[in-house]
Amino acid sequence: MLYNTTRNKNVQKTFAEIVCLSNASCGGLYIPTQIPTLKKSDFAGFTYGEVAQKVIGIFTEIPQNDIGDIVEKSLKNFEIPEIFAKKTLGENLKIVELFHGPTLSFKDYPMQFLGNIVEYIVGKSGQKLNILTATSGDTGSAAIHAFANKENVKIVVLHPKGKVTEFQRKQMTTCHAKNVLNIAIDGTFDDCQAIVKEITNSPFAKERNISTVNSINWGRIMMQMVYYIKLLEREQNANIFVPTGNFGNIFACYFLKKCGFEGIGKMFISNNENDVISKMHKTGIMENKQSVATISPAIDISLPSNFERMLFLESGFDAKKIAEIYTQIKDKTVALSSDILQNFRNYFDASSITNAETLIAIRKCYDNFGYIIDPHTAVSFAHFEKSGVKNGVIISTAHPCKFENAVFDAIGINAEIPTSNKGIMEGEEKLESSSFENAKDVILGFFG
Repeated sequence: MLYNTTRNKNVQKTFAEIVCLSNASCGGLYIPTQIPTLKKSDFAGFTYGEVAQKVIGIFTEIPQNDIGDIVEKSLKNFEIPEIFAKKTLGENLKIVELFHGPTLSFKDYPMQFLGNIVEYIVGKSGQKLNILTATSGDTGSAAIHAFANKENVKIVVLHPKGKVTEFQRKQMTTCHAKNVLNIAIDGTFDDCQAIVKEITNSPFAKERNISTVNSINWGRIMMQMVYYIKLLEREQNANIFVPTGNFGNIFACYFLKKCGFEGIGKMFISNNENDVISKMHKTGIMENKQSVATISPAIDISLPSNFERMLFLESGFDAKKIAEIYTQIKDKTVALSSDILQNFRNYFDASSITNAETLIAIRKCYDNFGYIIDPHTAVSFAHFEKSGVKNGVIISTAHPCKFENAVFDAIGINAEIPTSNKGIMEGEEKLESSSFENAKDVILGFFG
């Protein structure tokens, strides 16, 4: 499989190249040059690990003999043998628990694989890799636990100071591996993401071999397809509800549907008060605005990066048009063309959920089903309730213990912390603070 970019189709690179580059010099994102055909019958009776092996074999050039070792290493840190759990809540609703990894977030599912894939590729090339990533809550801890102590890899994680929960911060900052640096940025997640994009789009990226493991990295998307393949194996026309920030999780589901995989009905984009996508769904106007802080901080993202990949596919692989859209968006707004907008609406529904509605959803789920959900899952729960559809499947993206304040405010109790993360809150922290302006020097100083 070769890869080009959403803004320049003339570029063609291997998976090994793009997984260590993430975003392209043209500002676009890497995406496969062709959409493979994937059917349920291709994965009939497969275990999670066997699905992962087949997906890696399709999208990378890694030899089949080595893929098994990568998969085995990547799955050993999950708490349950099934890797994820599916709970039935009432006649028309299922919740898929994607929080049984080492940091209790869905981001462990692609990141554990990515850490081992990158270490394998870097080891074969003899190079050293510097990873720079921004987090709105969960990416940072998942990345740190995937890359800590990896050979020939350093990682810097930026988070918005005071805008992630204490539990999320502690999961990041209590890791003392020498190849890890945490930086708290005075600003928002969008500011953190802007620093990442500035550096990874600059000459420094090539000079210092700097990559990123945000969901803009195709390796993340590729491995998120695995859990959709597995969870959909017995579903027919399932309506998938996804708490959506940077559009990576729901894009993996959408891309799988573009590959022809059966069982996916409508996909429901569940925004919090950062409602750029839900407004765009209604109006066709794409707006560039500052994000706001909510009680579901991992999706506090205003302009999601992976939306560009969807636009590229629905424009008919028109890289020129995508480049124009993202040039125009710098001036704050751009109207989607009628064909792209209609295609978008054919695949997706979208809604914005307020903080108050999120708390009500946590309470309602607990009262009705005795089941505790985190505020991100609650955003999708509220969206499901609004939608009135049947056969809903909510992607639960984090364990509720990670968002103790919101959960307690809603139901007056705390979710129990799983054994794997007990003691996190008492751990000694290691991090630096930086202004937006000074962050670049701190980052490059650590990378050396």
